[in-house]
Amino acid sequence: MNAVVRTSPLSEPARAYKARLHSAMDRQILPRTLPSVDFLHSKGKDQEMQEDGENSDRLFESVSRSFTDAIRRAMRVAAQNEDGELTQLSQTDLAEQSNVGRSTLTKYLRTVATDPAANPTLDVICRLADTLGIPPAFLLMRPKDWSSLATGAVTFAQALPEKRFGELMTRLDAADPKNPPDVAEAAIDFGRGLSTIENDCNANLPKEVRDFRRAAKASTAAVAASIPFGSNGVSKQHLPVLLTFCAIVGTSTARN
Repeated sequence: MNAVVRTSPLSEPARAYKARLHSAMDRQILPRTLPSVDFLHSKGKDQEMQEDGENSDRLFESVSRSFTDAIRRAMRVAAQNEDGELTQLSQTDLAEQSNVGRSTLTKYLRTVATDPAANPTLDVICRLADTLGIPPAFLLMRPKDWSSLATGAVTFAQALPEKRFGELMTRLDAADPKNPPDVAEAAIDFGRGLSTIENDCNANLPKEVRDFRRAAKASTAAVAASIPFGSNGVSKQHLPVLLTFCAIVGTSTARN
């Protein structure tokens, strides 16, 4: 079941903040698909957080549902007939090829909303991913994660000709990609340059705006620090595009 989102009118400062983000998009520094900040509104302590501030239970439900949906979609084209045409892979074949019990797989491929959420072990996720030819992490990505990935790519392409973006990339020369704090600081620098990270110390702004900005900065830094630079081909030349992605995804996964 989709989470119910409760909204209330944006405060004037929150509207101004959103307007500045849209202004950046108009200048093609950011694409128009930047995650919405409509949830920056005045609310009581007992009001539900919107999706971007979802609690752990809702996050689990969302990831579980995305896992099930991803497996089902991939199965539709995971086999080939004698003519080389893509066909559907049956549950029986997927279970046999991945060495996952059929009853276990059936449980994960729930079709009724009231069924228990799929909660596979990491071993099962890797077995299914390997059989289907999909990176394991992709099986757990929510629609908003795919959207952030695409937005990051579009943002990089749009920002690349900008002089200011060139200056950001030049400053990366001093960063050590194998040092997580360096990468995190570089991501925050990119976020500021792309206007996804803004001043979180302005006492004139509502607390919810300041809290969101701090959360976006923290999320951007954490995502960047998690990138395994120096491992299996992830090198410094990937920094600009990956940090652009971090600057975007930080706004969609921020919690306050």
